[in-house]
Amino acid sequence: MLALFVLACEEESNFKEPDISLVPVYSITNIVGQNAPYKLNVYQETPLTIEYITEVNAKNYESMNYTDNSSAASIDVMWSVEKERTMPDLDGDGEDDIETYQVDYNLTGDRDFGEGTLMAISNYQDGNVVTIEYTGVKIDEIEVYN
Repeated sequence: MLALFVLACEEESNFKEPDISLVPVYSITNIVGQNAPYKLNVYQETPLTIEYITEVNAKNYESMNYTDNSSAASIDVMWSVEKERTMPDLDGDGEDDIETYQVDYNLTGDRDFGEGTLMAISNYQDGNVVTIEYTGVKIDEIEVYN
């Protein structure tokens, strides 16, 4: 009976080992202004941006064209995401339409002070371009589990 117990303990588990690890993220807060999100988390090694509309409500977007030209003293990051907006009935079917558009972000700041500027440039399908500059944003480099 004892031998049986030892053998039973050596069997492989039916559970998979979790495939999680800490990954570096730029966490941007103190974003104040028109259509400002509560927080943005921009993953440095994964094409992912999480936009917190409120402290608990979030949307995730695939980061595109991510470029990090940061140095030891400064932060200089650019990336894009594709978003959607609801438009009044454009095709005459009596229902509102969903239109995709691209937002290009440019984050610049000082590493020592953890503060900077976030530019958000929205490029709409009708050719309209809207640029919003958020100054005094707080920039933290954190690690989160993927």
